[in-house]
Amino acid sequence: MGDVTVGAGAGGWQIQGKKMCKRLLLLLASTLLFTGMASADTVVGVVSDAMCGVKHLKATAEDQVCVKRCGDVGEELMVVGPENKMYRTEQQAKLKGFEGQRVKVTGKFAPMGKDIVMTITSVEAAPAGSDSKQGDK
Repeated sequence: MGDVTVGAGAGGWQIQGKKMCKRLLLLLASTLLFTGMASADTVVGVVSDAMCGVKHLKATAEDQVCVKRCGDVGEELMVVGPENKMYRTEQQAKLKGFEGQRVKVTGKFAPMGKDIVMTITSVEAAPAGSDSKQGDK
């Protein structure tokens, strides 16, 4: 069997030889395996707005009206989680409909100063007595 060549003509990249091809496939498989195994984080908290912050932790009907009103005029929606940590996201549409309510958010979280930035996978209503721990890794 001869060399394996991958690429597009002159000036294109090439992979020659069985060893190089095997290494590339192993690297690709490892990347896919580890990416697929990475689990998402979870936080349970209350959807609030940047102006009011921790003021709406009781998630009353009044809180829901206030947060919705603030969100409608452009205030950033966020989740206030355990220890009053602020979980921010650019995915505001995913928090719409949950204003002032207790939620369970799943996604990828990254620290940013004193706050945490979320890339949200899912949001669902959470019962009042839900565990509010972060990190189901």
